[in-house]
Amino acid sequence: TLSFFEKDIVRLDKSTEVSFAALSRDAVGGQATIEVKDGNLWFVIDKSGSVISEFTIETGLLRLKSNGGIFAVTYPGMVYVLEGSVKADIFHGNRIVKSATIGVGQELIVDDDIAANLSEGLHEETVFALDDTFKSSNWYRWNQQQTEVSGTETEEVLLENEEDGVEIIIKEEEEDSSAGEEGTTEKESEKADEDDREPPAIPQIEEPGNNGDSVTLDKVEQDIKGSVSSDTEAVIVNDYRLSLYVPGSKTFKYTAKVVFGNLKIGSNEFKVIAVDKAGNKSQAATITLILPQEVYDKNKAEEKTSDDTSSVSTAGSTGGVKITSPNNGENLTTSETSFEIKGEVPAGTVRVVVNDYTLQGFSEGDTAFLYRANSTLGTLKIGALNTYKVTAYDKDDGVIGTASMTIDVESGTNGEGAPKITIPAVSGIYETTLNQIVIGGTVGKWITRIIINEVNLTEYIPGSEEWKKTVELQPGENTFRVCAEKEGAEQGCSTITVDYQN
Repeated sequence: TLSFFEKDIVRLDKSTEVSFAALSRDAVGGQATIEVKDGNLWFVIDKSGSVISEFTIETGLLRLKSNGGIFAVTYPGMVYVLEGSVKADIFHGNRIVKSATIGVGQELIVDDDIAANLSEGLHEETVFALDDTFKSSNWYRWNQQQTEVSGTETEEVLLENEEDGVEIIIKEEEEDSSAGEEGTTEKESEKADEDDREPPAIPQIEEPGNNGDSVTLDKVEQDIKGSVSSDTEAVIVNDYRLSLYVPGSKTFKYTAKVVFGNLKIGSNEFKVIAVDKAGNKSQAATITLILPQEVYDKNKAEEKTSDDTSSVSTAGSTGGVKITSPNNGENLTTSETSFEIKGEVPAGTVRVVVNDYTLQGFSEGDTAFLYRANSTLGTLKIGALNTYKVTAYDKDDGVIGTASMTIDVESGTNGEGAPKITIPAVSGIYETTLNQIVIGGTVGKWITRIIINEVNLTEYIPGSEEWKKTVELQPGENTFRVCAEKEGAEQGCSTITVDYQN
């Protein structure tokens, strides 16, 4: 354990190798630059005082900066944030290829391949929700225990840098001698687990091909199935942790699908990694799925034919009732969100009803009618097929005739697809004393992907028009930025801030 500036702590595991490139202190605070060459580090940086310290951590692949919070770093490309935030620059060679801020409850995962892809302008997800695998590791549990334990017997060695006035206290814990001769203590057992550096066996992909295969698809979705060793705690496919995988299960399944946004035209590489309870990761098994343009186009054509067949035109009129606007009463697909539906009715019409609404502006003897279909009025639904049926009644409340048309608002180019937050509040700062709440809202039916704080919302079902997520809160203000994508193109974002008062 290293103690910096009387208040900041850095813990290292026994495999960690670091070099202090810079240490200084002034009236503003302390500055430390740590070069990591191997192992795991745990940072507890106090930001409550008037004097603030700034830590810079360099791994070659990453450059991290933080002046407050609790976070862990695993060489060379993993960062886990429990409090505060960490700013990260990802390097490929000597060039920064991506910058990101990792907030509370998030992790950053990057390797040489991801950095290389980023340098070529390819899209790579790097920030995710904090994985339960990390929280179940002995490294995490041991550090949590150190926060709680007080009065531990330690041997302290004081190192002084006279020029800068920097003090580092190295604390070495004494051996635990409480174990009996015939057994081991729980602490020793956990230490043995922590010493486990043997990774799980490489996963075996069995469908639609084997490890290293390239498979050309004849459809726009494909299950990837295979087997893993019995010591597997989690399975990760392209940095996505399979939510339905049961620890210890020997089989896994992952679905690649165009509408999910994880299968695109051309070559798609999928890397499958097994993780054990100690956090060790296996070598990656890879398979490449190739989606030809003609298969994608054929699917689109079949969808259109199916839509045309299943939604027979409802446009038409009887009894002299006619819709003249918009589109001369013909069915319409559009990105507009406001219309005046106008038309004609026979003389002798006493009442005109559009769907279930009686037009208040129509009077007996009139031969023209007007109805406003508008998204802000709630009479036009964005991202849906809206059917309008106009019915004319005589003085005996008999039906004279009808006319109908549909307006399909299928936008996504002018912001209507942006997610709307309705739970727990529409706007502003929502205050709560709960450390876990549900956020949610609505979204356009054409949206294929929802991202919350740069993490893909796996629970979202494309076309459902609704989204929700249970989120963990840290004391203070927690900001959630919710974005929507259609086939990889961002359609808009919304933000909510939740103030957790514990």
